[in-house]
Amino acid sequence: MIATDQRLRSGGVWAFTIKSFAVVAALALNIVLARVLPPADLGTYFTVFSIVGVLAVVAQFGLQRAVIRYVASDLAEGRPGAARQIISKVFIHGFVGAAVVAIIIITGGGERIANIVLSTRSISALLPFIAAWVAAQSILSLTAETVRSLADIRSATFIADLLFSILFLIALCTMWFARGASTL
Repeated sequence: MIATDQRLRSGGVWAFTIKSFAVVAALALNIVLARVLPPADLGTYFTVFSIVGVLAVVAQFGLQRAVIRYVASDLAEGRPGAARQIISKVFIHGFVGAAVVAIIIITGGGERIANIVLSTRSISALLPFIAAWVAAQSILSLTAETVRSLADIRSATFIADLLFSILFLIALCTMWFARGASTL
C-alpha cells in the first residue's frame, strides 16, 4: 500500500509539474502570436487550432481510450503479449485514421470546411499544414495514452502536453523564419 501511495504521489506531482509548464508554454505561445500576428491572422490561427483539435479526435477513432482500457487490463491479468498486440493494432489503426483524415483535408474536405462551414478562404493555403498538424496531434495523443496505459504518468503527461507545445512552437518559428513575415 505504501508503494502504491508513493507512486500515486510521485505521478501526481510529475503530472502537475509538467502540465503547469505546458500551460505556461501555451500562454507564452499565445502571447507571442498575439504580438507577432495581425488580428485577422490570429483569428485564423485560433480557428485552425479548433478545427485541428476536433479532427485529431476524429482521426483517433476512439482508440485513445480503448488502448488504456485493454492494455492496462491485459497487463493486470499477466498477459504482456496480448498488451503488445493491442498496442500494435492501435497504432496501425491510428496511422490509418490519421492518414485518412489528412487525405480528406488535402483532397477537398478541408476546402469544403473552409468555404462552406467557415465562410472563409483564409485557411485554404494552410490545408497541407493543417493535415500534417492533425496527423501529428493524433499520433502524439495515441502515443501518450499508450504510455499512460503502461502506468508511466510522467512520460504520458510530457508527451500529451509539453512535447506537443514544444514541437508546435519549433514548427511555427521555423515557418515564420522561413517565410520572413508575420502573417499566416
